[in-house]
Amino acid sequence: MGVKDPVLVIGDVRWDTLPSGERLGGWAAAFAYRLAALGHPVTFAGCIGRDALGDRAAQELKILGVGTELVQRDPTLPTSTARIERTEEGRFKYTSFDHAAATQLVEHPEFMGRADDFEVLYYNSYTHTSLVAGATLQTFLNRCGPSFKIYDVRCEARSVTSEALEAALQISSVLRVSAEDVPSICHLLGLPVLEPELFCGAITERFGVYYCVVMDPYNGAVVSSILGEQISIAPHLSKIVDLLGWHEAFLAGFVHHVQKGSSLERCAIAGVHYADLVASTHGAMQPCPESELEKVKAA
Repeated sequence: MGVKDPVLVIGDVRWDTLPSGERLGGWAAAFAYRLAALGHPVTFAGCIGRDALGDRAAQELKILGVGTELVQRDPTLPTSTARIERTEEGRFKYTSFDHAAATQLVEHPEFMGRADDFEVLYYNSYTHTSLVAGATLQTFLNRCGPSFKIYDVRCEARSVTSEALEAALQISSVLRVSAEDVPSICHLLGLPVLEPELFCGAITERFGVYYCVVMDPYNGAVVSSILGEQISIAPHLSKIVDLLGWHEAFLAGFVHHVQKGSSLERCAIAGVHYADLVASTHGAMQPCPESELEKVKAA
């Protein structure tokens, strides 16, 4: 596995409406862009509407350096959107989702025929929001050969089941979760509620996952490896503008250095640095200065 290995990102892309305006978003799309910005050959597989917003989304992904040949267009449903508002505490949160086309990934022959073409595969629990996309993902995973698989769990997608979670962990190389979701995931797996450090160790030991990452934007990240290593790293940013894309940027920086064969500490440091850059701007996919990207690569 190396930096130039082809990467496939499966999941959601949508338009986020923030107080500052409309921005391209989606958890999977944001990860695809952040990894592509570090020099990786990334292809995105998701579904958008056959509408003006879909045209804009596909064009924007191309401009951002993400391959779009596996993007599907639903003829009836609109491109997905979400509304994001600032809370009284100054944080941003999703107040509404229009899942629409993002949940309609289907078993298109061109998509299924590429199952063995990628060395690195990212997918997230959002794909299980609909039976259609969930079934498509499972069929695709069953056809995949050996690859480095990254599973990103979001309990707020309200689609995570114990069956889907267990099946994903049996084949995944990386599990990424938010600290606030750890109790829910422990419940789904039949574990007592664990602190992040113990949770990470339990996941790597029980499922053979190479890396388990638990993230909290205000306290940093805990990362464990299958070798028994563990590191906790705090965020460096003194002021957070918004957290859209924070998790995806961390994961992209982390995976970039995993592919380079860096130490666990260096992987985590790169992830935090990239995440802090993104948290200092509005929107999940605002470009970072090239000079700062070079710092992430050299972390």
